[in-house]
Formats: sequence, structure tokens, C-alpha cells
Amino acid sequence: MFPLGHVGIALGIAFVISRYLRMNLNPKLFIIILGVASVTPDLIDKPTGPLYGLPFGGRLFAHTLVFAFIVMAVCLVLWLRWSKKGTAVSIWPLLFSLGVWVHLLLDLSLEGMGVLLWPAYGVAFPSGELSWGHLTASPYAMAGEVVGAIILVYLLVLLLLGRFALAEREDRPDNG
Repeated sequence: MFPLGHVGIALGIAFVISRYLRMNLNPKLFIIILGVASVTPDLIDKPTGPLYGLPFGGRLFAHTLVFAFIVMAVCLVLWLRWSKKGTAVSIWPLLFSLGVWVHLLLDLSLEGMGVLLWPAYGVAFPSGELSWGHLTASPYAMAGEVVGAIILVYLLVLLLLGRFALAEREDRPDNG
């Protein structure tokens, strides 16, 4: 999966969950936090790839369950601390963790289990590398990019129309 797929699908999933749970969140902060979280594994692994002999980056430590569980543990600790203090930002760490998990789930079908389950099969990372050329060769990658782009356009339209509010307001006058 590539950036549009990761960001768009993560935002779409979180948007649906937030609507279902009737959360009232800042839309711009919602987009920024989930957008960054959904590409965090790539932001970490792509620049460090050349250190492991992968000239265009690769899937390394940040694409493993170990990394996802560490992020989730840190986010849960932050959430618990901020929730006890009654801080309004307490849900943000959970959304960040969700973005990282969605990234791993979207990459799962493109990559063997060797990276995801690292270090279960040894401490060396698999040498297979996906390139930008893979986008045109993989229907899954192409579909992910298209779906992600559609979701991003939809959310942008909602934001521009002022209808991005994640929770319906209870204080709306009844027209009936």
C-alpha cells in the first residue's frame, strides 16, 4: 500500500468509528494525527532502509508487531494518564495507535509474515523490496490508492462544507 491508501483508509475507518461512538473531535487535529500515524511505519523505515542495504527504504522494525505493540502500550499509558486528569486530548493517543495498526493491516497482504512477526524467524529482516513500480503491477495496491483517494476527497468535501463534525449535535432544534 502507498500513502493515499494508508492515509485515506485509516482516516475513513477512524471517521466511521468516531461517528458511531459520537465523539466530538477537532477535525483538523483528527486529520493531522491520523494522517501522521498512518504513515509512521514508513516515515521510520524508509529513511533507515539504506542502513540495511535497501536503497529505496523497506519494511523493517516499524512494520513489525513488536513496534505496533510498543506504540499501543505507550498510547494506552498516555490515554490512561490524560483520562485521569480529565484532559480533553485523552482520545488522541488511541487514534494514533489505530493509525499505526491500520498501516500494518494494509501492508499485510503485500508482505510475507517474516517482517510482521520479526524476530520470530530470526533477527535479520527479509531482503524483499517493494518499489513504486509495484503500484501499477498490483491490483491490491492500486485499489488501495483509489479507495484512499476517494475517502480523502469525501472527507475534504465534508470539511470544506463545514459538515465534518464527528458527532451530531444534541442541541439542534427539532423541525417537527
